[in-house]
Amino acid sequence: MSDVSLVIFAKDQAELAKFYCDAIGFERIGGDDSHSALRYRGFDLLVHQIPASAQPAAERAGPTARRESSPLRIDIVVDSIERVAEAAAALGGRVDQSPPGWAPADARFRIGHDPEGNVIRISEGDAQ
Repeated sequence: MSDVSLVIFAKDQAELAKFYCDAIGFERIGGDDSHSALRYRGFDLLVHQIPASAQPAAERAGPTARRESSPLRIDIVVDSIERVAEAAAALGGRVDQSPPGWAPADARFRIGHDPEGNVIRISEGDAQ
């Protein structure tokens, strides 16, 4: 385990872990039915299952909207925004087709979200 990690509590930890592995490129380094331990370029992401009994029925049904008001965002540098965008869409997430309105039109990053609505920023190379 690295010195710094992030924990995400998930409605479906297996699905969310699959998203981060298959769309972004995280490696699964451990876990069981209740959690997945993932690593990407030295960063650890722990995805923990929220028990169904602790989830309101409304949150268990249907796709989750992007959590725009969340105070946290995961920023991830990848080799190809296009590849991640295609994979994210196939796995229940989304990466916007263009930078946000406040960014330059030629910015090499996009905002998106994982299948549970957690906001992510995808950058190419060393893009700021």
